[in-house]
Amino acid sequence: MASADITAAANANETAFNRLVWFNTVILATVFGAACGGLLLVATYASLAVSSAMGVEPGQYLMLLGVFLPGYTVTPVGAWIGFFWGFVYAALSGGVMYQIYARSAGRDWAKTVTFDVKAPRSIMQLTLILSPRALGLAVGAILALQVFLSTAWLVARGTADESVHAELLNQYLPGYTVSMPGALIGAVWLFVYGFAFSCLFAVVYNYVAKKRLGGGSSNGR
Repeated sequence: MASADITAAANANETAFNRLVWFNTVILATVFGAACGGLLLVATYASLAVSSAMGVEPGQYLMLLGVFLPGYTVTPVGAWIGFFWGFVYAALSGGVMYQIYARSAGRDWAKTVTFDVKAPRSIMQLTLILSPRALGLAVGAILALQVFLSTAWLVARGTADESVHAELLNQYLPGYTVSMPGALIGAVWLFVYGFAFSCLFAVVYNYVAKKRLGGGSSNGR
């Protein structure tokens, strides 16, 4: 094959890969956003219904979300404000996480599937294989970013000293405090936790997926 043909083929593959990644990013972000926003919407209305039936103050714990979701309250209007912010935050988180995963996994997308070679060619089964390293980087990075930005927001609002619930994170993240140094420490811990558990999940998932296909040949890493 001529050098020009090879270059053209490489460019075509690059374009196809980028389009696939961005298409999947939009789909995943939309699903994440709708799920998270919808969950907060339902939780708010459920809290209102329960409080009305029992004659108690609605959503004492949900009200804490107002610190991170401007305008959110446990009211019918606040429920839709919460849906909006939940959608935005979850969509961004899901989209960024997938982008990190896809870019970390690289262009070897063909290596992320395994085939059941025992199945008839007309009904060839295809199973997704996860990249432990890429999944770990994606989940770890998004968790670290979220705790860092959340803590920074509390510090910027001047409510760090009052954030007793956030301070409880130091039970799981040694050295964490509601401060900028604490935000960095918390980010490091959550990256480590996210990376380790995601790698473990991917390894177990890949093992089960391959066993399910009877140990058929695999192109996975």
